[in-house]
Amino acid sequence: MEILRHSMPYGDAKKSGLFFIAYGRTPKHFNLMLKAMIKADAHGHYDHLMNFSTAETGCAFFAPSIEFLKENH
Repeated sequence: MEILRHSMPYGDAKKSGLFFIAYGRTPKHFNLMLKAMIKADAHGHYDHLMNFSTAETGCAFFAPSIEFLKENH
């Protein structure tokens, strides 16, 4: 899967969280990544971090390449 993922923990002893950001060429990769994290596969494998965390918010942004901008201005 062609995707770059970054995460950074934040907070203190009372409240904490994980800031997560990912970059990819197409939304297809994000959808596959999220499906693998949340929904178990045929063998029951999934990202166990989901047992200890709750998504508070989320969003997606489109950042066009220079080539895209040149072709579509």
